[in-house]
Amino acid sequence: MTNPLPLNLAVRKEESVVLAIDLSGPKDPLFILKEVNNEEKNPIPHWFERIIPSYLQQTNKEKKDDKIEEEQTLSLLQLMETTFILSQNKLNELIIDKYEPELLIRLPRKMAQTLDFFRAKEIYGLGVKAYKKHRKQILEKIESN
Repeated sequence: MTNPLPLNLAVRKEESVVLAIDLSGPKDPLFILKEVNNEEKNPIPHWFERIIPSYLQQTNKEKKDDKIEEEQTLSLLQLMETTFILSQNKLNELIIDKYEPELLIRLPRKMAQTLDFFRAKEIYGLGVKAYKKHRKQILEKIESN
């Protein structure tokens, strides 16, 4: 696991402000990418097929077509992702408690997905929205130091 919020590495100087951007925050309707029509694009990149076993590659459409009562259980991939998310959230909490930043901004975890790199402009636009939303707080912290 990587260090998702490396506040312990921040060099704190006398007149500096430590601003933490936590990318594992709760849902926020302001920070949502528009849905992409999965029918128009291949949901699984070709390289993914070579490194991930086929039983982990089921797309949402295939899952719906299976008609198996799997809604009450997690797939192996979902279980791994959920475990990772819970571990990362706890690590973030501990880091924030120990190395408290002057300002903490939380952006939703589901703001963008792992393979959304092709949507970089949209994601950048969400970052601009986040800055505009928190600009006043950021400037106040900077001016108070």
